[in-house]
Amino acid sequence: HTDIGGYFGRTIGRTREVLLRWCEMATFNIVMRTHEGNRPDSNAQFDNDEICLAFFARMSRIHAHLKPYSRQVVQKAYEQN
Repeated sequence: HTDIGGYFGRTIGRTREVLLRWCEMATFNIVMRTHEGNRPDSNAQFDNDEICLAFFARMSRIHAHLKPYSRQVVQKAYEQN
């Protein structure tokens, strides 16, 4: 899995665009989780504004909709080693 937003240091900041694109990618992974990063006050967060909240809500619904498929592929991977 990936931590949506990752860890950003002092010189590179996480923009809203980076956060939203990372969320898109994580939506289609088995685990979808956010991380505030090492400097939460200096980096975009999922709850910064209505645009981010709406986007994360939509991607979360898509992720939830994929749950039966995700379970199926995880089970298949388990059975086939």
